[in-house]
This record gives sequence, structure tokens and C-alpha cells, in this order.
Amino acid sequence: MSSYLLHRALHSLGVMFAVVVLVFLVGRIVGDPARLMLPLDARPEQFESLRERLGLNEPLLQQFFSFISGAFRGDFGQSFWQQVPALGLVIERLPATLLLAAATMCIALPSAILLGALAVLKPGSWADRAVNVVSLSGVSIVDFWLALMLIMVFSVNLGWLPTSGYGSFEYIILPAVVLAASPLGRIAQITRSALLDEMSKPYIRAARAKGMSRRQAVFRHGLKNAFVPIITMAGDETSSVLNGAVVIETIFAWPGVGLLLIQAIQRRDLPLIEATVFVVALLIIVTNLLVDLAYAYLNPRIRYS
Repeated sequence: MSSYLLHRALHSLGVMFAVVVLVFLVGRIVGDPARLMLPLDARPEQFESLRERLGLNEPLLQQFFSFISGAFRGDFGQSFWQQVPALGLVIERLPATLLLAAATMCIALPSAILLGALAVLKPGSWADRAVNVVSLSGVSIVDFWLALMLIMVFSVNLGWLPTSGYGSFEYIILPAVVLAASPLGRIAQITRSALLDEMSKPYIRAARAKGMSRRQAVFRHGLKNAFVPIITMAGDETSSVLNGAVVIETIFAWPGVGLLLIQAIQRRDLPLIEATVFVVALLIIVTNLLVDLAYAYLNPRIRYS
């Protein structure tokens, strides 16, 4: 297993290097970064001053090596908007995004597993059909529309929860519920499918023949052996939450990395955009690596090949 984990860690480092290279190339392919960051009416001497400050007057290969070395030192330059190191500004916003992602998955994952298991207890029953409706609704619903509807009902009409902001527990409920809708639907579907597959296997049939109830077979044996595809989907959905919370963070004024990215794009702050993309990509890579570790823990027979 140690060989498997070592290979996965090296693979993650390779992916991280590819992300850094891609960030550099995109920042240069879209146009002259100095002209993108300065207003249209900026004077020529302002362009030259900014190009010199960013090292854009150097040969492209030298720019590339400077960017790569700076990225792996955590140095993406100064944010033009805040006049502080860009990576430090992203790290300041990171706890809010991690808190929102954790709250989202704490809602979605247990609820989805429970719904999927309930559907398998009585396949084809009204409970099974209800779970299918809930899961399909979660996958199909548009998150920003759901966010606006929940704000309208629970904040404006009922006054139970704040419309936006960051602070006590009540501020996280609406954005976490909105973000949890899609993961809940997908994980519930994969849980149901994986459990139905497990329930048809010989060891379950043997346990049932010895007098074990279907409920015991599902929760005591089937669920444990169905966890590998469930964890796969949970890891994918966690990455989606980390990568796709931009709209929800903007709607709820949640001071996370997603809102920071929107603000950086609005202000054409290239160093801050690059630092934000780097951190989000790193979070996704770490999430995938943790999923690989979970594979090795849940199934010791897994080996790298």
C-alpha cells in the first residue's frame, strides 16, 4: 500500500505542476497582462512601468522560470487591488470557503446515504420513488434560483435567517443548504445503485437465508462494501463545491475564495487571479489524494498498477 500512496502523491505533484504551467500560459495567451490590468485610457508610460514591474519585458522563457519558482515559493506578487501579497489575501479567505464546504458535505453526505439506503430497503415502493424524485430534483435544480427562493421565503417573508453575510451559525445555513442540493442528489443515486448491486451478491443472499433481515443486511454488510463508489462520488462533489461556490458566495456575500475571485476579475487583478486559481486547484488535488487514501483504507487489496 505504501507504494500505491507514494505513486499517488507523485502523481498529485505532477498535476500541480501542470496547473501552474497552465495558469502561466493562460495569463499570457489572453493578451498583454499590463493592458488587461490597466484602464483603456492609461498612458503609454503607465503600461511600460507596469510591464517592467511585472517582469513582462523579459524573454518569455525567463518569465516562465520566474513564475514557476515564485509559485512554488508561494509568491505570486502583490495584489493591485489590496496592495498586499496575493497569496496571503487568498489564504485569509480560505477558512470561510473550507467552513462552507465542510457544512455542505455534512448536510449532503449523511442525508444522501440515508436516502439511498431507505430506497434499497423496499425497491419499487413509494419510498423508493420519493427518493428518486428528491435526488433528481437536487441534481436538476439551478443553484442560484434555489438560493434566491430560499432568501425570499426564509429571510424576507419569514425573517428566520439573514439574507447574507458571515458570522454566527445562522449565516451558514442557507448557502450550505443550497450547495448541498446537487451533491445530495448525486450521492443518493450512487448509494442506491451500489447498494442494489451489493444486495444481489451471494454473501448477502447467504446472510438472508440464515435469517438476517433486509434492514440488517443493508446497514451491517451492504453499506460497508458499497462505500468505495460512495467515497468516489463524495470526493468529486467536494471538489465541485470548492470549485463551484463562486456564484453562491457572491449571492450570499460569503467572504470566501469564490467571492474573492469574482472581485479580482472585476478589478483585473492578475496576480490575485493567479493565486486564487492556484489555491483552488491545490484544494481539489488534496481532496482527490484524500479520496485515494480512503480507497486504500476501505479496501486493503487496492494496489497501484
